Amino acid sequence: MISFTSFASGSSGNLYTVSDGQTDVMLDCGLPWKKVRERMGFHTSDIGGVLLTHQHMDHCKGAGDAAKAGLDIYASKETFEALQIPEHRKNVIEEGQVFSVGPWRVLPFVTVHDVEGALGFYMVNLDGEAMLYLTDSAYAPKRFANLGVIAV
Repeated sequence: MISFTSFASGSSGNLYTVSDGQTDVMLDCGLPWKKVRERMGFHTSDIGGVLLTHQHMDHCKGAGDAAKAGLDIYASKETFEALQIPEHRKNVIEEGQVFSVGPWRVLPFVTVHDVEGALGFYMVNLDGEAMLYLTDSAYAPKRFANLGVIAV
């Protein structure tokens, strides 16, 4: 069963996780790393990867330090161009190109925002359960079916 947890939401920072009971994935990392660790009860080593939607600091402020702590970061080329992420932790993703984070299959899609490379994520776990993560978008540019969790 999918569980979605909000640790911070708003213009001061966004930080969420999604879990299938096996692998946790961080969705955005918009707080300083120290606060990320505090809010998550210092369980950041359990994170399989960090998905960034876009380059605004309220969504990616802690991403550089997350990478330094050993987490792989997944984002568009345009988002990475705006950030300082260690090269060996960068995973450039593209619209429509499915990739995996642990057992999660992730489909990134373009969102309607004021920066280039902004993405939303459609995610499916091994049990076929699906979720949608869509932030800071004027509207949903695509339709998705059979969603168990919708985070907008």
